[in-house]
Amino acid sequence: MTRLKKEERKELRKIYKKIEREKKRELVKINEFQLRKLLKYLDSKSILSECNHSFRLTREWAKTENVDIEEVIISIESLGAYCDCEIMLNIDPYEIFKE
Repeated sequence: MTRLKKEERKELRKIYKKIEREKKRELVKINEFQLRKLLKYLDSKSILSECNHSFRLTREWAKTENVDIEEVIISIESLGAYCDCEIMLNIDPYEIFKE
């Protein structure tokens, strides 16, 4: 078995990361601007209240933005966040939408 050169490994890693971002992008049912707005909303509201381990604040945001909350929650959960605080901790728009 031949070893890959450093440049080849680096290029394969780059391709792998791009594929992973594309997969995540397909899962997210809101665009980058909306995701950033959601994170900003959660950040501003989380200062006032503790996380109750639900999507209460996300539901409030979705109502004001007129987006399908069930699709948003399904996509958020598929990215590893299961409540409002986990969205802020586990989801990075840059990692999802970076070209």
